[in-house]
Amino acid sequence: MSTLLTVPTDYRWWFEPAVPSHVRDLLESGAWVEAAEILKENRRRRIYRVPGEPSLIVKHDSPPRLVDRLRAVFRRPGARELASTQAASQAGLPVPIPVGHAICGVETLYAALELPDCG
Repeated sequence: MSTLLTVPTDYRWWFEPAVPSHVRDLLESGAWVEAAEILKENRRRRIYRVPGEPSLIVKHDSPPRLVDRLRAVFRRPGARELASTQAASQAGLPVPIPVGHAICGVETLYAALELPDCG
């Protein structure tokens, strides 16, 4: 399984301009980890739901193989997911509102606001 976030404050975050300051503070401080519920996990990735107002979805990508780790240096999964979500939103598709992405070594995080009524 992918590694747990033991030091969530080591991640460097990039946020969308309209993100409320309390959401930024929650993610940067790492306080979201204590409230997070794991929705799905595999060897490479964990998806968390962070309850609150607003609720967040946080995706943690931790490449397990050397080739994936090397690839992640140049193609950051969190940044790619953010760009894809932005493009889909601009095309008019109903996607979660992106919050931002973070990097720590080759591991990445991607955060978005949870879509209402999708539970």
